[in-house]
Amino acid sequence: MKITPDYLGRNDGLDDDTFRYYEEVDDEMYFYEIYVRINNEKHAIIITGNGVSIDNCSTGQTTTTNIKPNKLFPNCDKLNWEQVSKIIQILENTGLEGKTYSKEEMDALYQEWKDKGCP
Repeated sequence: MKITPDYLGRNDGLDDDTFRYYEEVDDEMYFYEIYVRINNEKHAIIITGNGVSIDNCSTGQTTTTNIKPNKLFPNCDKLNWEQVSKIIQILENTGLEGKTYSKEEMDALYQEWKDKGCP
């Protein structure tokens, strides 16, 4: 399986080999959302210190993996591109192994999380 940058429909001046991503880092955590194509479908790879998941933008399905960035890269307040690339390589090599949740299951899990008073 090959993970490639999602550049279709973007007019941002970057070349087609550049991964686009969103990054949020603060004193307590980091969050990365990398926009990719897998099997010619739009996906987002979500990376936090606690785990990695892959969202299929077409179906709403989410696959959670057993990849734990805080164990791969201990004592890191944020990741550099080399570390993010390593996670992408692991995903390519493992074929997105993990538990897949439907959009409805993810919505229910999100509501449960909100009901517990999480933001």
